[in-house]
Amino acid sequence: TSSHPMTWQVYGNNILEVTYDPIALPDSNVNEPLSHGFVTFQIDHVANLPLPTVVQNSAAIYFDANPPIITNTTLHTIDTGFVEIEVSVEEPFLPQVTVNVFPNPFQMQTTMQVEGLPQMGEALQLEVYDVMGRLVQQQQSDEHQFTIHRRSMTQGVYFYRIQYQGRLVSTGRMVVGP
Repeated sequence: TSSHPMTWQVYGNNILEVTYDPIALPDSNVNEPLSHGFVTFQIDHVANLPLPTVVQNSAAIYFDANPPIITNTTLHTIDTGFVEIEVSVEEPFLPQVTVNVFPNPFQMQTTMQVEGLPQMGEALQLEVYDVMGRLVQQQQSDEHQFTIHRRSMTQGVYFYRIQYQGRLVSTGRMVVGP
């Protein structure tokens, strides 16, 4: 996935190049929420690596003719013995519901609008989880809208779950930016 149309190419020594041409983001001093772009990707590791092998990754971001901005280095350990998490998936009881999260990614706060719900007598419940499955925020709303404040949420992907009377309405994800 990508926030804007892009092209990509892989070079010799496992280098992935992603190009947005043009991306035309506004300056962060003019419109900070719209000054962000993102790309997600998945790459398999080399087969038969000895255990444990630590794979390090970073990125160089180029804007115009400026020197690159180097991101933090991420670490991925290839090993065994990790904790397995069992996930069960339930179908929403109102499948026509649409949830709009904007901006997404966000820095300080984001708004979540739930559309397609009939007027209900009770509040909607929102739960936000980190990638480890830990509950990081909970809210209720009678207005079919939530405002999620960053608070102690660190940069990364978060998953939300919206329920009504204990029944699933919708799930999705949001991204907290730098």
